[in-house]
Amino acid sequence: MTETAVRELKINKRYAGKPCAWCGDELLIGDDGAICEACESSHHARCWQQHSGCGLSSCVNTPLPDLGLPGQLRRLRSDEKTCRHCDKIIYMNADICRHCGQIVTADGVYRGEQTIAPEAKLSLMYSIVGLFCCLGLVLGPMGFKNGMDAKKAIAADPRLRGRSMAIGGQVIGVIDIVLWLGTLVLSPPAMSNQMAYWAGYLAIPFLAFVGLVFFLRWRLSRP
Repeated sequence: MTETAVRELKINKRYAGKPCAWCGDELLIGDDGAICEACESSHHARCWQQHSGCGLSSCVNTPLPDLGLPGQLRRLRSDEKTCRHCDKIIYMNADICRHCGQIVTADGVYRGEQTIAPEAKLSLMYSIVGLFCCLGLVLGPMGFKNGMDAKKAIAADPRLRGRSMAIGGQVIGVIDIVLWLGTLVLSPPAMSNQMAYWAGYLAIPFLAFVGLVFFLRWRLSRP
């Protein structure tokens, strides 16, 4: 192998999103990077240093096979550690592994920042709106379903919160359905006809509103 030539830099937009030639993980803006001068392949700086060369097998900067003892420890920097779940390298102050999503604190408790699950907000919004319009039979089930989705997302990701909001949306959603069905059963025919009229009148703007919500969710979820 010829003398190893590497260009070390902070990962910028040019290299962001590319896989590391050694570990295969996506390079993120601000990461310490290493660009091989021979083949221009991109690496994490730690991966380049750990393997002492380029990760592309056809490159002249590829290191010779390691003939040392099996099971030798990986060389970690002072600000790095390995995830006890997937054994990949993460930062020392990380509470959650960015590779497998598991909590990596010593006591297994996540104490970082949390955000409200978007599904919990939608659940409460749909259900409350359903109380004050004649489309509760539609908004109620939507609020209940979003509440279920929110609880699943919160259980899977410790960075999310809002379980009580999701439960509140589900409870109000059930109330929407009960009130709507009770009104149809107990109200006189004239009132039922009037409600049906307003339901049909509001159907088009309601569907447009729901379509807009789903479009915005889809657009914001794109990278």
